[in-house]
Amino acid sequence: MVWSIDWRPIQKTFRRKSMRALIAALLLTCSVAQAGTYSISVTDPSLVLRDLDPSDGITPALTLFYGTSVADWNKPLVCSGEFWSDYTDMKSCPAVSLYGTLSAHSAIDWNGTVTIDVHLLPVTATQSENVALYGGGSGYTNAATHSEFEINPYVRSTDSHESFAASLFLANDTDGPANFEMHLGFEAFQQSSDYPRPVPEPSTYLLMLGGLAALPLLRRKRAQGRVR
Repeated sequence: MVWSIDWRPIQKTFRRKSMRALIAALLLTCSVAQAGTYSISVTDPSLVLRDLDPSDGITPALTLFYGTSVADWNKPLVCSGEFWSDYTDMKSCPAVSLYGTLSAHSAIDWNGTVTIDVHLLPVTATQSENVALYGGGSGYTNAATHSEFEINPYVRSTDSHESFAASLFLANDTDGPANFEMHLGFEAFQQSSDYPRPVPEPSTYLLMLGGLAALPLLRRKRAQGRVR
């Protein structure tokens, strides 16, 4: 026995604009919506050596370890990405480091401009989306000098734009070389204030389509009842 289905009533139903809009809305609510974008950038970076005692005859110099490079500290650093609703996620950004020894009576002077941009979309799949940004720069020497800066670690729940001058200054006031290390990096952490929506199972879609397919049959049955 071969079953045959007349698809014409179903096709007419799906051609209706209202029905297409309903299906599109159902599929949209089941999809993951974009929650926003973020960007952290370091522009105009500059690392130079300072001579703390020009009369000592010592030229400021660095001896670097672990394959690190001063050139990385003179390049712009950009960390950006997108956030999506219905889950929590931590995103790490590119980081740079510098290890080595600093000559006597010398200093490392690094400067740059840090800019932060956060754009959260007004329509998301959960009630509220926000992002927490962390990080900054730090450095120290075994000559008991330390320097650091950090971005404001508060949670951003609205669009925001921030820009500030950042700097690191490591001095070696001793009469001999001093070991040092410097680090620069950021992280972005997405937070959601509502529980994720459950993802519908395939059977849910089949039931929905089956109900839509039955609408033409019910409409025809009602029409036949009126004729009688």
